[in-house]
Amino acid sequence: MTDPFFGYAVLFGGTDSYYVTKPSHAMNATASAVLRGVASHAAPFAVEQDFASSNASSRRLFTKIDAGDVTESKVREELAYLHARVLGELVTPDSEEVTASYGLFRDALAKNGGDSKRAWTITLYAMLQDVRLVFY
Repeated sequence: MTDPFFGYAVLFGGTDSYYVTKPSHAMNATASAVLRGVASHAAPFAVEQDFASSNASSRRLFTKIDAGDVTESKVREELAYLHARVLGELVTPDSEEVTASYGLFRDALAKNGGDSKRAWTITLYAMLQDVRLVFY
């Protein structure tokens, strides 16, 4: 990501001090594509790494739920925490934002045969593509 020659630094708004000398501080189509690519690698990695630990307090993102727990109240609590941690948005488990995220999680869970890790990966992938993440 950070290498201006082989990485995506210039595409994401950085400089290479040769062809691009001024950074961009706005989102554009290329920056959105880079964000999508990063999210596609980061979400599965984060889910696997976090749920590999049975101790929820030692995890980085999924600190309020266990991998197999899909009860609505626990999922909503975790989603509210993720909104704060990932997007910098303080919301309650019964907020509209969490309801939308819960809808995504619930649909992903249903379409993936009840695989909660896959549902969390899809939900986190969507959150990591949000523009608010870039400016948080």
